[in-house]
Amino acid sequence: MNVKNIMNDEVRGLCLCLGFAGLAYVAFLLLLAAFTGFKIVKGLSLLIAFSAGLICLGFKPQVRNRVYNYARCVLLK
Repeated sequence: MNVKNIMNDEVRGLCLCLGFAGLAYVAFLLLLAAFTGFKIVKGLSLLIAFSAGLICLGFKPQVRNRVYNYARCVLLK
């Protein structure tokens, strides 16, 4: 393995970690909003989009294609 592949894997891992941490934060905020009545929909939608983008960046191309194909099959049914 050369240095470029190691750094690429490290950056992908960082993107996945930050993306899933962002989604966990969104889940926490949704629970908080459900129990307290806060209206933070605009902020949550921005966080969800950013976290999903980071997760997509973290996936390898093969995994990304499998996820897209699975989502397409589920949505078209």
